[in-house]
Amino acid sequence: MLWKMKVPASNGQRIYVSYTATLNPETRQLNMITRFPQMNVTNRPKGVGPCKILNGESLYAS
Repeated sequence: MLWKMKVPASNGQRIYVSYTATLNPETRQLNMITRFPQMNVTNRPKGVGPCKILNGESLYAS
């Protein structure tokens, strides 16, 4: 699954973020990778783990 969003940055701007999620059917875990296509960054956060609901600030808030 691939999706793109425009999210708030710490400097007040909004940046585009591309997310890729792959489900491992054997372990039922998601492997997620984040990319920042507008920025020349080497930091590409990624992780593996189960899904869970988090309380806090929504990325969809305007």
